[in-house]
Amino acid sequence: MENPFRIFAVKFYQILKPLIFKRRNQKVIKDLIQLSPSANVEKLYDGYLIKKISAVLSFLVIGIVFVVLFHVSSQMEGNLVEGMQVKRNEWGEGDYTIKLQAVTKDWRRDIPLFIEERKLTEREINLLLKNLQTELPEIIKKDNQDLQNIISDLYLPSFVSGYPFQIRWESSDDEKISSSGKVERSLMTKDREQIMLTAILTYEGEKADFSYDVWVLPKDFKEEDEFFWLLENELNAAEENEKQSTFINLPVSLYGKEIEWKEVKSEGSIVFIWAAVLGSIMICRGMDRDLKKSCEKRRKQLLADYSGFVSKLQLYLSAGLTVKNAFIRIRNDYDKKKSSKSKNYLYEEMKRSCYQLENGMMEEKVYQEFGRRCEEKRYKKLAFLLSVHLKQGNSQLLKLLEEEADSALEDRRQFAKRTGEEAGTKLLFPMMLMMLVVMALILLPAYFNFGDI
Repeated sequence: MENPFRIFAVKFYQILKPLIFKRRNQKVIKDLIQLSPSANVEKLYDGYLIKKISAVLSFLVIGIVFVVLFHVSSQMEGNLVEGMQVKRNEWGEGDYTIKLQAVTKDWRRDIPLFIEERKLTEREINLLLKNLQTELPEIIKKDNQDLQNIISDLYLPSFVSGYPFQIRWESSDDEKISSSGKVERSLMTKDREQIMLTAILTYEGEKADFSYDVWVLPKDFKEEDEFFWLLENELNAAEENEKQSTFINLPVSLYGKEIEWKEVKSEGSIVFIWAAVLGSIMICRGMDRDLKKSCEKRRKQLLADYSGFVSKLQLYLSAGLTVKNAFIRIRNDYDKKKSSKSKNYLYEEMKRSCYQLENGMMEEKVYQEFGRRCEEKRYKKLAFLLSVHLKQGNSQLLKLLEEEADSALEDRRQFAKRTGEEAGTKLLFPMMLMMLVVMALILLPAYFNFGDI
């Protein structure tokens, strides 16, 4: 099937051809000539580059389509409903983190929010403990705005009026907040710091404990940082208090500042762009690598056909034919039994040499070029023998060809042996995998039935 982008590749190549022609890859041209010696070199090179450009264009277009589809899908799918609510997953669908953007008249900031799935209702704990746990934050904050913004001492009572519990307090950092509620802001760094307060309640030998996260502010805390810190706490509180709700209501204002909410979508389009670029580079390299493989295949085929070619040449020369007529006869024999499915590089080179002979080129030069095009030492040696013995007759040449045929036959045997060894090495890994599968089929049933013996 022809690449649908070939038309665009041809037009694109016509625009770039003047620049490309000055910087043609001679190595690629050499490989193309080896694979198709009788074809037009310029058309071969143009076709190869057009094929490469069309492959790159198709890959880039596919990458761009994926980028557009990913971007559209990322914009369509969202968890922020009508700019005022965040949707919570139903129970069993899993938790997720949403990245929200709070926009006010003066400020704008991204706030990540981890949202748990909706919880199922459970049996309530002791009502008295629950009420006290709710009231304690308001009691212990004293003159502070809340426990998330501590700038003065706390009130940590041992008893609370109306409750029979004795309370003992523990702090995760006694130097900054003591068990009596004393706050040492002078020890704070530039960032606000979280300290955990734990209330241990005892009554009639029974114990319970409540923990509270207390955030102590340094003296130089900025107004903007404080605003968004309070806003983040409001979001976390809303998420915590509405675990059984399908939607979470977001605050529309805080301390007189109106808030507009936007969802920050994860943009992964750049990944597809880079993938398309890298894929295009890999396609170009892959095509060059395939070209090299074809040249290596040609080289191996020439080596494999050499002994048979020398034997045929010796046979025809022994029958009284000249070297020129022997070449043409071998070419004609090939044309009669040529198969369209396979390509024989040796006879393609011979056809080219026969055309040169029929057009009147000197035999000596034809044979030398034949050896040079084949690029193998054997063929170069044979071309040298043919060109040197043109004027000396066939008697000495036949003796040399006989020796060359014997040597080529031995080389063919060695070549076949090496090829068989390489094939055996390549089959080693699949054989090991098959052996592992067989061992698993035998040992696993035995292992599972071992306890039944």
